[in-house]
Amino acid sequence: MPLKKAIHLMLVTLLMSSLLFTANASSAESQTSQGMACEILYAAHPHYKAVQAVGENRLKQTTSLSFQETAAFSQAFMPLTQDIINSLVAANGSDIKVFEQALVIGGYEGESVTSVAIKTQVFNAAGHEKLLKLAAHIGYVYAQDSTLVMCEGNVYDVDKNWLALKSINIKDRGKSVFFEEKNVPIFFGMMIGAFNSPENVGFTFYKDAKVFSTLAGSANASKELAVVKKLASWLNELSNGDIELAIVTKDSWVFFPHNDWQAAPLGQSYKSYMAQESIAGLDLKRQRFLKGIDQFMQQKASRKYE
Repeated sequence: MPLKKAIHLMLVTLLMSSLLFTANASSAESQTSQGMACEILYAAHPHYKAVQAVGENRLKQTTSLSFQETAAFSQAFMPLTQDIINSLVAANGSDIKVFEQALVIGGYEGESVTSVAIKTQVFNAAGHEKLLKLAAHIGYVYAQDSTLVMCEGNVYDVDKNWLALKSINIKDRGKSVFFEEKNVPIFFGMMIGAFNSPENVGFTFYKDAKVFSTLAGSANASKELAVVKKLASWLNELSNGDIELAIVTKDSWVFFPHNDWQAAPLGQSYKSYMAQESIAGLDLKRQRFLKGIDQFMQQKASRKYE
């Protein structure tokens, strides 16, 4: 399946329907003193409008990758992402800890892509600032439309543009396992069919935990939850009770460091999150990324003719 746009661009439309969230500082301080689970979701595939930053030929090559190839592509650049993390986050730091990167499957409006989730724990306002800076650094290097930052609790009011959403998480609890990778697009298609449209329908599938997660804005959370419950009931009936899905909702707070590559072709919007001295280092990492694209495509061509 051709890759036309990164998942983070896709999610923007969904989230624009949500209300702006202003965190309660005293509540956030209590929560972050114990550490708050947050993650960054990004795709290594550059945005299709980042022509000047990436090059027209490279963009044509990356947007033509199949779904299976996007997984290998994402994995190939995890070491570069780790270098970005190491340049910003100290291993023994007290503000934020970064634990791991993991491949996830994401989809929006009928298309699926491979993305990467970075698990973190944030402890204070300085940690939240560093979390957003890390997301911006990743978005800049990989020429992303946006990176998605998501936290499980009230966030420090570092930036007022956080959005309050409902996260609907679905997991197996029956005799038969339904949420295997091959069935993820099936459930996605069922959601699209239930809504009678792919518009604003998206998901993330965490492969290790086997959790299918979808975000809903405050305006449509109850409707989407009702649809998911109906689909779970239908699968249960169809399987004679062998498939049973557990559905849990929770509040999530999200933020998008972003850049419009048509209006800011060199990623200028991301630079508002960066220290001036870090930009030169990130430009070098961008060059590593571009060389990595060329090497990946050369290896792909070599395998084709073997």
